[in-house]
Amino acid sequence: MENIQTAKMVERYCALTIGILFLLLGLAGFTPALVSLPGTSESFVPLDASPNAYAAGFGYIFGLFPTNFLHNLVRCAVGLLGMLYDFSNLLHPLVNLW
Repeated sequence: MENIQTAKMVERYCALTIGILFLLLGLAGFTPALVSLPGTSESFVPLDASPNAYAAGFGYIFGLFPTNFLHNLVRCAVGLLGMLYDFSNLLHPLVNLW
């Protein structure tokens, strides 16, 4: 029984860690100083740089991870879900079916 509880705690801490990481990456994508345009050394992405929703906010977070506005929203949502999983006992039966 104790082995099962330990496994569940490891799972919760993993969800929390990954959730925080995704939330931080999502928020970093909304910070213009942390997003660079491809092919330039500029660290500022102008807000009116693109005409459509898919290209809005396009750039590289920390110069490594490609991103845009919609991708940042998805990262934030996944991060919040991971953190909610750790803090809420209601989601555990929905995710862990065994």
